[in-house]
Amino acid sequence: MANKVPRSKEDDYSREMAEARRRFVKEQTGASLTHVGSFSIDPGALLYLMDEHGMDSRALADLIYKRSGLLGVSGLSSDMRSLRDCKDPAAKEAIDLFVYRIVREIGSLAAALGGLDGLVFTGGIGENDGATRAAIAAGCAWLGANAEDDPDGSGERRIDAAASRVQLWVVPTDEERMIASHTAHLLDALEPIRSPGNPRPD
Repeated sequence: MANKVPRSKEDDYSREMAEARRRFVKEQTGASLTHVGSFSIDPGALLYLMDEHGMDSRALADLIYKRSGLLGVSGLSSDMRSLRDCKDPAAKEAIDLFVYRIVREIGSLAAALGGLDGLVFTGGIGENDGATRAAIAAGCAWLGANAEDDPDGSGERRIDAAASRVQLWVVPTDEERMIASHTAHLLDALEPIRSPGNPRPD
């Protein structure tokens, strides 16, 4: 059962919790930042929030999956479009950290793979935010990435410049098509089993 907070201290408590959430996200240098969440978190941070701020599992889940990421760092929004339009320095800080974390993860994967053949931008931000794509490509210049200016493109397209040693693609997300494709393949694989002439497998 959650501890009750005296009414006269509710505002101070809310501000304290908001600041604790923001510090938590910013200090998690081992976490992979997404636009809504934060992952690969130091377990000690979760224990701290439980012990010092009385957060239970549901509160932690809400913090990690809904109030972290761009929203947790900026304290403003999880919507990249809103942050791009905002003049608050916290918005720029959140965007810069978002790009930094992506570039850092790409570097880690490139080291594990022994190099990089291409990068694919997808999802809401990857497909629609040319500034983020350009910043990520610039951060990967040491890998040979060099992007063309492509702020208003649409659809599947290749955006690497002629001098780029890495292919850069924008590929729109089509989850429904992929689900349908996998379902069709599964049904095709099951068809011999369902045929009347074949005995039912044990």
